[in-house]
Amino acid sequence: MNMTQSQLIIHKPVNVAKVEKEENKMKFKYLGIGAAGNKAVMELPKAGICEEDDIVLVNSTDRDIPKDFNGKVIIMSPENAGAGKERKVARNLAINYLKTHSDEFKELLNDADSIMFITSVEGGTGSGSTPILTSYAGKVLGKNTHIVAFTGFEDDVRGLENTVEFFKEINFETDVMTIRNSAFLEESDNNKMEAEKLANVELVKRLRIMLGMDFNPGEHNIDSTDLYKLVSTTGYKTIEKIQLKKDLLNKDDFNVLCKNMIYNSKSVRSNNPGQLRLGMILNIKPETETAIDFNYPIIIDSYGKPYEIYLQEQYDPKQGQYIAFISSGMKMPIDEITAVYERYKAETKKVDKDNDTFFDKMKTYDIEEEDSMFNMVSHKKSTTSNDDFFNSL
Repeated sequence: MNMTQSQLIIHKPVNVAKVEKEENKMKFKYLGIGAAGNKAVMELPKAGICEEDDIVLVNSTDRDIPKDFNGKVIIMSPENAGAGKERKVARNLAINYLKTHSDEFKELLNDADSIMFITSVEGGTGSGSTPILTSYAGKVLGKNTHIVAFTGFEDDVRGLENTVEFFKEINFETDVMTIRNSAFLEESDNNKMEAEKLANVELVKRLRIMLGMDFNPGEHNIDSTDLYKLVSTTGYKTIEKIQLKKDLLNKDDFNVLCKNMIYNSKSVRSNNPGQLRLGMILNIKPETETAIDFNYPIIIDSYGKPYEIYLQEQYDPKQGQYIAFISSGMKMPIDEITAVYERYKAETKKVDKDNDTFFDKMKTYDIEEEDSMFNMVSHKKSTTSNDDFFNSL
């Protein structure tokens, strides 16, 4: 399994001239792919991100679909069978589904310009089918596509393999954001189910920022075109937010908070990100504006010099003071995914994948006929039919 930079980078700038003429296309459909994706996307209507009609649950079996869910569902397997962490199975299911149900897929997505695919990269259904469905939605249906990829706990060899293969197969014309489930283990006392719930809370927090749901009118605004460009720039994206516990006193305070956001990021970090666009959202008291370092040195040192910077400066006391930013158009985290691959190779060496050698070893034993156990007892070899054999079990 060879990985090259060209396979992993999905960085592609937006055509700025074209985007500036576009209307704001922020009408989304949210597709939850696989069991983890289904659970995550079901939280969005509860949090007010979207209506239930805006989500589609995609799976290889209906066993993970809530019984009381009355929304749109796609079951890709004709046999209603799960993928069992097998990416190739899920990949083929997605291809066959699109071949036979392309009209249905198009109809489900026709009332939105942007499609968000929410999935886990360790499971079979999500990691196997998402690259196919995303590519089809973008290339055939002409939709803006976005992926939120939950990375797992990295304690399962198959999961590590699926993660690497997933990132290798992502097409170059989509937008990708990651959330690490493992980043929530400490605060969930190593309870994986609780960590996954916290990761879903993180998803909601990021989408509120990404969709401008908490933006208020002010002197400095990220308008609809700015937000569209931030959201739709293809490549790697991260969205970070930190609540202020006290008023900002000076620029050092501001830069410390920026450093904390980056250090505590729940995204997979890229060592060479090269961001294209940066959107800063400052919900702070007007009298503390002089404490803002508008050069954003910590963020730019960490993510690169952006082509464009946008600023949303406001104060809504109901939300509490906070600093947030959207960094988009970055390069994929090649070194970090390579590290996952190296862990996969190291872990797979520990797994005994050889066939049982017992019978091969027995063939090497040379037993004298007169010493044979079979000569010491009355033993007559008999044969049994298949039916009799299975009936005897």
